[in-house]
This record gives sequence, structure tokens and C-alpha cells, in this order.
Amino acid sequence: MKKEIEAIIERMTLEQKATLCTGATHWRTAAFPELGIPSLIVADGTSGLRLQAGSQDKEENDLYENVMFFSFDSPEAIARTLPSTCFPAGSAIACSWDTALIEEVGSAIAKECKAHDVGLLLGPGLNLRRHPLAGRGFEYYAEDPVLSGEMAAGMVRGIQSQGVAACVKHFACNNADYKRTWIDSIVDPRALHEIYLAGFERAIKKGLPRAVMGAYNKVNGVQSCQNPYLLTDVLRDEWGFDGVTMSDWVAVKNPAEACRAGLDLQMPPSASCVRAIVAGVQDGSIPESRVDDCCRHLIELALTYSQEGKEHQPVDFAAHHQLARRAAAECAVLLKNTGVLPLAKDTRSLAVLGALAQYPQFNGTGCAAMNPQCSDIPLQEIKALAPEGCAVTYAPGYTRDYRHDDALLAEAVAAARDAQAAVVFAGAFLPPEDDDFNRRTLDLEPATAELIEEVLAVQPNTVVVVYNAESVAMPWADRAAGILDLWFSGEGSGHAAAQLLWGEISPSGKLPVTMPMRIEDTPAYLNFPGEGDYHYYCEGIYAGYRYYEKKKIEPLYPFGHGLSYSRFTYSAPRVSVPQLVLPGQVTVYCTVQNDGQMPAAEVVQLYVADRHAKLARPEKELKAFTRVYLQPGESREVQLTLETRDFCYYDPACGWVADSGVFELLIGASSADIRLRIDLPVISDRPAPFVMTTDTHYVDLFDDPVATQVFYDYLVEKGLLQREQISAELTEHFKVIFWGMAQHLDGATGDRFTPEMASEVTDRINRALETRQQTAR
Repeated sequence: MKKEIEAIIERMTLEQKATLCTGATHWRTAAFPELGIPSLIVADGTSGLRLQAGSQDKEENDLYENVMFFSFDSPEAIARTLPSTCFPAGSAIACSWDTALIEEVGSAIAKECKAHDVGLLLGPGLNLRRHPLAGRGFEYYAEDPVLSGEMAAGMVRGIQSQGVAACVKHFACNNADYKRTWIDSIVDPRALHEIYLAGFERAIKKGLPRAVMGAYNKVNGVQSCQNPYLLTDVLRDEWGFDGVTMSDWVAVKNPAEACRAGLDLQMPPSASCVRAIVAGVQDGSIPESRVDDCCRHLIELALTYSQEGKEHQPVDFAAHHQLARRAAAECAVLLKNTGVLPLAKDTRSLAVLGALAQYPQFNGTGCAAMNPQCSDIPLQEIKALAPEGCAVTYAPGYTRDYRHDDALLAEAVAAARDAQAAVVFAGAFLPPEDDDFNRRTLDLEPATAELIEEVLAVQPNTVVVVYNAESVAMPWADRAAGILDLWFSGEGSGHAAAQLLWGEISPSGKLPVTMPMRIEDTPAYLNFPGEGDYHYYCEGIYAGYRYYEKKKIEPLYPFGHGLSYSRFTYSAPRVSVPQLVLPGQVTVYCTVQNDGQMPAAEVVQLYVADRHAKLARPEKELKAFTRVYLQPGESREVQLTLETRDFCYYDPACGWVADSGVFELLIGASSADIRLRIDLPVISDRPAPFVMTTDTHYVDLFDDPVATQVFYDYLVEKGLLQREQISAELTEHFKVIFWGMAQHLDGATGDRFTPEMASEVTDRINRALETRQQTAR
């Protein structure tokens, strides 16, 4: 294909090359049939295909009313949206911690894409879930880059297994929806690399997506879609990405600058983009070789993934609905259970309360708004699975649009009082899209929260079922007998809820975020969503559970938490090597046994604690996980592999480093439920390089054995110290001195230690350090 692409580029005019660098319509790339370049239809799709009828046509997009008055969420827009399977949103499917499941979902979505000739799906989204009020948080996976990156990589593999290209987004630091196209995310280098880029790196290296979408926001002063550090230095040079870089819609403010920075495709169509690229090449400000690179990436993408002229198998929507049901069941998180769940088989009366049981809200808004192929209604599914002789009573409790109604509330409370148990359906939803699309509070919809309170006052056997995009406040949690969190888990959530409530299957979801007691406890509370034109990430590397653990703040529910109807024991921890020498890898083993009475799945989580690093570190960090399904009484040895990077942190002075020492490996059922511990000595080949200056402090000097030896040898050589005086006690004495080396010795020895001598010993130390480095290579 490379020769074919080069032959095409040689025949292209500059105008054609520039035209290829923007869209032909809002949802289609430019085609040049005379050159053999087909068009590629693109569509949204983080939890299923979202494609509006006619949206890929130029005529449709040229209509003023269709563009200027466009809405994703209006009834008219939903009516025009083609029916497709609605799978769990990112925040929901991440609760499964199941990369095999998300591959299946990605594959199914891609099959539906091909049925409508879509060759590029704009997903998955994997920005870190930094704050629970972020409007787009429901599309993203987790507050941890390892979980986010692994889930995104699985989705990418699934999509691309069917011959549809995946586009990961939004690169990078798109963590609020306030002034989204000009807010400047100010992130320090450590947080940028360890937290906010790390998930993208993992997804790109493990999933190999064919496209990456730049975000709307700035990062440290530079627009993401015009940022050469992100688009070229990191994405291509450091990570080796060789696909298409594209903009979010209307995210480019300077087309020429974006092209120079490494952006291949500006969307949607932009005549100013074409003019700017042509003018830039003509005046020499844009090398034509850069434009040729854009064309290489875009032509390869179009030739590989365009669906023009291809025949496709009919979509098996029934099979996809069953997959949506299974996915929803794996995503549900049982947050609390005092024994009320599963509902007893001899239950004779059950009150199902809340309009959401009849009219579920299971998917997001905006560009994720979908027209589900079909929907499971929780109330119907609960009735269908109820044991014979059980009377299921329904009362809406509030209006269909989640408003208070005295009569409806009184009816629901009476139904709860008269039943053996009650199930209350509640939820928290997103505001309409605007310039500040973020949620306003952690609270549930007021009428649904009121229903919970009133029912809890009369019925102790109350289970609360929550539909939510992100974490919500639960001031009633200590009084509820059970809490089942469904999230936005797609069109199969109603059936999944019924199966879980009646105990046909065991819950197995685990939280991909920390649920706070209150909004004031969240890491970014003082800085979200930004003010003026800036969004400061002042918590640094302490995102999510890293912050709660470092500050010793008890959350409502910790990262990784999720209950089961079964019980699991962990035992027999071991590692493949007694000591790890980097570069290298270690396999961590443990045995997990199902000691309960039901088949169930457990998510085994492996954290690493680095307590000897030269820079501040979190208490521990997730580095690997696996999901294991076990029959009652069954045990299995699971294994998790750690690579060199899992022991590294980012030093702004020199990049990724690891300090030799003993690391603690922590195996658990959640970040707060550690079952097994292993100490692993690690010898690093990549310590932070030490460079001596005349003003270096003794603490740093004596932390390096080579520098220590050269320094003491020099003092002995110059008669400032006797060899027999050198001791550990002397070293400790030096370390408590608060001056730098030259300043201290100048003041302590009179004229016996000169500035020239300070420079000489510094040079000797640095030469010795360089010799050691060359020997290590």
C-alpha cells in the first residue's frame, strides 16, 4: 500500500492536498475518485453508534437551520438518529473491569457501523475522571490511568477487529466542560505524564488505534489541536503513533499552526483551513513535506477503512441486545447489602417505586445521545422474574420528568409500608448542553431523593437502585438495606437489574472511581471547573484515590469497591523472581477461592507502593488487575504481570525513573481491602541521574555512593580531612548542614577551600558519574 500511497501523493496538486486535510461534510472526509481516494464516513460512538439520517450528506449539512440550530438531544434529533444498540456508557462499563467484555462490545458497535457504511468511529473517550461533576465524565472510564488505558485498549481492539477504525479522544486534559474551547488546563509535568497522558499511552500502545482526536482546551497555554509537544513530541516521537491525528469539531483556531504542530485532519469542512495550508506552503512557513505526511496518514486510513462498495452482513440486533444485557449486569455495583439482597424467593409482596422503573434513563446526552434499538423496562423485568405468588406493586412516587407530586409520593409511601420489601428507583441526570455543561451538585434529582427518604422512614427492607452518570451523594446510605448502582448501563439495564435483585446472577461490578462523602472532599474541589480562562490542576499527581489515601479522608465508597452475593478468599501469594532487575518483568501469583454458594466473578487488583522514591509518591497505585469467574468452592491461581514502567515515576528533570529499593506489592479486592502483601527488592537501571553543582546540598551528594567516594577522596587529598575521620556519623553530620557544598566549606575552612577547589571537586564527581553511566550502558 505504501507505494500506492506515494504514487497518489505525487499526482496531487497542493490544493488537493490541502483539501484532503479537512472534511467534505460534517461527517465525511474528502474523496478524490480520479486519484483513487475514497471517502470515509465518521460517526460518534462511545457507547453505541450515534448517526443521524442524512448527516453525512453535504446538502443536509449546508442547510442553515440544520447547523445553526443543531441539537443532539432534542426530540427531533433523536427521531432522526438511526436506531442502534445502546451499550453501557464508559463510566458504567469500566465497573466491569473486564477487557474481554469491552472488546465484545466494541466489535458489536463496529458491526452496526458497517451496516451504515461508517468507517471511523469517534471513540472511545478515555480522559481521566478527575471530578464527579464533569459533564462528559459519563463517557470516560476511570480516575486511574491503568484502568482507563486497559479498558480503552480493549474497546479499540474490538472496534478494529471488524474493519472499522477507532479514534481515542479527547487528547488531552479535557476534564471539565466550562468554557471548553478556550479554557487553559494548567498541569505540572509529573501529573501530566503520570496521570493524564498515561492512560492514552497505554491505550495507544496496547490497542493501536488508527486515529487520535485532539481536545478543545489548551494545555499549559497551547491549544491541544495546535500543540506540537502533544501531537508530535509525545504522541509520535515518544509513543510511536503512526495513525491520523484529527481535531474535535471546530476545535482549530489557527489551521496553519495546527498543521505545523502535527494535526492531520481538521473537522468539519473548513475553507479557511485549505487557504491557510496552501498559503503556508507557498510562503515557506509550512513545509510541503508536512502536508505530504498528513496525506499519507489520511489516504492510508481511507483506503483501509472506507466502506464504499463493500457488502456487509445484516446486524443481529437480538444478539447485540443480549450482549447489552450481559454487559449491564457486569457493570452494576452492589455498594451496600445488609442481607436484603438477593430478594428472598418466598417474598409475597414487593413495592417497586419511582417513575424510573417504568421510564429508565440509561444513556448520556450530547454527542453520546442515542436512539436505542430496544429497551428493557425494569418494572416489567422485575415482574417477569418474580417468584410465583409474589405481588409486585408499582407506584411512580414522582412525575415522569422527576418532579414532586404530593399524591404520587403518598401513594408510593403507602405501597412501601404495606410490602415486605421496597425497591426505589432514583437517579441523577445531566443538564442541557451549554457553555458550562458540568453538573451543578452531587445530589440526586430532588424528587427521587425525597422518595428515598420517605420510603426509608416506613420500610426498613428498602433497596435503592440508582441510574447515574457519575458519583452521587447518598446521605441516606447508612439507612438503606441495600444500594445497587446501575450507572448509565444501557438498554439492557432493566433486565440486568431484575436478575440482580432476584439473585439469578451475582453482582460483580467494582467502582472505577472513589465515591466521596461530600463534594468538599474531592481532590479538585477548590479548582473545578476553573475560573476566568484557567483550570489549575493543583492536586498534581494526587488524583482520585491517591488523594483520599494521602490525606486520610474516608470516602463514602473507595476505588475498586463492589460487593458480591458470594465470598472470596485470597491466599498463596508469590512472585516469579526473588529480586527484579530492571529492565525486566515480574509475574505475581495468588490463589482466589469462591467460598460462597453462588457462581460469581471477582476482580483481583494489584497495587504497588513505592516508599523510597526521591520524589513524593502516592501511598499506592493500581498497576494490574484481572477478573476471575468461579463456581462455588472453586479456586484458581491468577497471575498478574508487572513491567519496568510499573516501578517508575516521572521526574521533570529527566523523564521516567525508578529508584532501587524494596517495593511493596499489594493484592486486594479494592483499594481499601488489601488481602495479601509481598515485598519485592528492585535494582533499577534508570535512577534519576545525579548532576553535581557547587551549590549541591549534602543530602543529595551523599545519596549517591560514587559522589560520596570522590568527595571524601578529594577532602583527604587536600588535607581537609583525615581518612580515619570518615564515618557514617560524619556523613550524617554533613547532612544536617543547611548550606550548599561550596558555601559551607568556604565558611567553615577559611581560605583553605577556594571557589576553584569547589569547581574542581564538582568536575571530578561529574566525570565519575558519567563514567559509571557509560559503563552501565
